[in-house]
Amino acid sequence: MDAQLVTAIKRLVSTQRSALMHEVTQQLALYGVQPNGTILPDPSLQHLSDHQRRIADQIRQSVQHRVSSMKPADAFTTVVREQAFTALNRIVAIRMAEVRGVIPPAISAGLDSEGFQVYLLSLGQSALPRYEWYQEYLNAVLDELSTELPVLFDRFRSDGLIVPREQAFMALLEAVNESELVPVWEQDETLGWMYEFFNDPDERKKMRKKSSISSSYELAVRNQFFTPRYVVEFLVDNSLGRLWTEITGDREALGDTAGMLSLGPEDELTPQKARSPREIRVIDPACGSMHFGLYAFDLLAEIYLDAWRRGMLGDTVADEATLRAEIPRYIIEDNLMGIDIDRRAVQIAGLTLWLRAHRWWNDHGITIDARPRLSRVRLATAQPMPGEDEFFEEFVAGLEPKVLGDIARKVREELKLAGVAGSLLKVEATAERAIQAMKKAKDEYIKWEAGQGGLFPEQHRERLSVTYGTDITSFDGNWEELETRLDGALREYIRGHATDAAAYQRSLFADDTEAGLAFVDLLRERYDVVLMNPPFGESAKDAKKYIENHYPRTKNDLYAAFTESFLHRLKPGGYLAAITSRTGFFLSSFKKWREEVLLEDGQPVVMADLGFGVLNAMVETAAYVVRNRQ
Repeated sequence: MDAQLVTAIKRLVSTQRSALMHEVTQQLALYGVQPNGTILPDPSLQHLSDHQRRIADQIRQSVQHRVSSMKPADAFTTVVREQAFTALNRIVAIRMAEVRGVIPPAISAGLDSEGFQVYLLSLGQSALPRYEWYQEYLNAVLDELSTELPVLFDRFRSDGLIVPREQAFMALLEAVNESELVPVWEQDETLGWMYEFFNDPDERKKMRKKSSISSSYELAVRNQFFTPRYVVEFLVDNSLGRLWTEITGDREALGDTAGMLSLGPEDELTPQKARSPREIRVIDPACGSMHFGLYAFDLLAEIYLDAWRRGMLGDTVADEATLRAEIPRYIIEDNLMGIDIDRRAVQIAGLTLWLRAHRWWNDHGITIDARPRLSRVRLATAQPMPGEDEFFEEFVAGLEPKVLGDIARKVREELKLAGVAGSLLKVEATAERAIQAMKKAKDEYIKWEAGQGGLFPEQHRERLSVTYGTDITSFDGNWEELETRLDGALREYIRGHATDAAAYQRSLFADDTEAGLAFVDLLRERYDVVLMNPPFGESAKDAKKYIENHYPRTKNDLYAAFTESFLHRLKPGGYLAAITSRTGFFLSSFKKWREEVLLEDGQPVVMADLGFGVLNAMVETAAYVVRNRQ
């Protein structure tokens, strides 16, 4: 994307960010939520319509949910930022979906858009009142799109409840439809630039000057760096591209597709286990807008086509036409995964992959009715489980067997640092230790119950019953079972309190609990390829002790700790590809990182010393790929 288009995006985002945050602040005041986080009593809201009161109730409960884990004023600011961000992203997403033929024109001509006119005709309605009908039409569009991407399009999610009122909405529509922006909506990279520009540059500059980091938001903003496309290609080609070359044993497997693969005739290929592309797992543990994922998508698509030509997909696909229709679903549901500490980044990342899938289908002539539904996007926010102790204990009290509650408590405690430690948490190890302890207790209980444990079997059985409950025998002892049971229990918990005054707040509790489990699930995976532009510098204050304890060899810088952590999350022979500060390659304080992590645990494959000017920061960088020796 050329500089002129990037500047146009920056202009759109900077003006609309201010306008939308002002609009959201005004609506929050209308709903009785003050900038200091104070929530006025219900009698002050008698001036609202029934619809507004429903929205007000949900917004107020959403703020209360936030207050359970942060200061009231910070909760208010977070809600304003997220509501404004989502309002902008939804309109942009609809505009980009139009370009890709996913939906008829809905906003490109405003209220004269073809899709809206057809909608009016289908209802037999006249053109008046046009604006109210237009909002109903956009709601219908969002509801349809939310079946595939609820993280952005679901109108009832807590971060997208506020719709700009008519004046602000029409100004947003006009700004998005400026002629200079027309080429922008065809570009996949647009979303990455929008995410970067939404944060106030003055605020980011101020944060980067601070000596310490105090919150997950600050950590996310300080480390927001757009990775240039050529760096992405270099890293993906020499990790994912090299992996597929080794799986096939064919140096020409990807032809010109992996144009930056550094593999000369003298370089030996490391033999890899033959497997279907659907078994390949790729993650970006600090994914941002999923910029690495865009190019990885392209390379994975070529890998699927190469696998088909080689007969490596067996009889799972009927023909090549069917494969071309299924490739985006395979990639998004099976291959590509991402984690970020910023909920807004995960929202953008999901949209990025969803739009990339539709671009693929367009490019290959796959009609809308022939495109498979995307049932999941493997992205997770690194965030604490919800802070409402009352709801958590209420939920845990209903778990059967009761040992599940003990495991849930341990996981929740570990996740308290998720917002600042992010993907560096070893919460999956905590969960696994708890599960193994429960399995041991179960085996012991069964043994004592059968009278095989020696003296005093009844006393020992009683002791285990008090600690774990007699229903411990129904626990099979694996994470998948735990996750399934907790998910089902959450749904039952919400249904059981559907009519309570705090029903919406409980649903937010359940959503955040599920998000925490999804995060743990991704940390439990073992990956073939890790792609990342991780944060660098010191960790947030709250996470410092944790990182010192768990990463003693690499505690001096976040990027070194990320490298160590995810090198160990690779499968044997897997690849880690990263762009980071180059300081680790020569400073004495990184000696253990070089000698024990890169050279003992790993094996360097390729490295490019990039120097200044690559990232939007005063830092010299290096891009490198390391193979896991273990």
